[in-house]
Amino acid sequence: MKNRTRISAEDLYVLLLRELQRMRSSECTDCYLHLPFRVDRRDEEHPNWEVYLPLTCPKGCREIIEGLVDRYGRSHELVDELGSAAG
Repeated sequence: MKNRTRISAEDLYVLLLRELQRMRSSECTDCYLHLPFRVDRRDEEHPNWEVYLPLTCPKGCREIIEGLVDRYGRSHELVDELGSAAG
């Protein structure tokens, strides 16, 4: 298993939101980020969490969020309130 930073959904949300705000167009006020949620891991290469993606945005927000999920999904593992990881 890859070494991943164990993190709560709330803390992961803050990281993702900060990166999204830094990367996206300040003109977009329609798209927002959902709280990450745990899922069963398909295999060791995939994260144990997902987020709901916004609809396609002319400002590119969906693509930015997809990139963030890919990047942070390889390095962060979601834990539950008790600190155990799923999948």
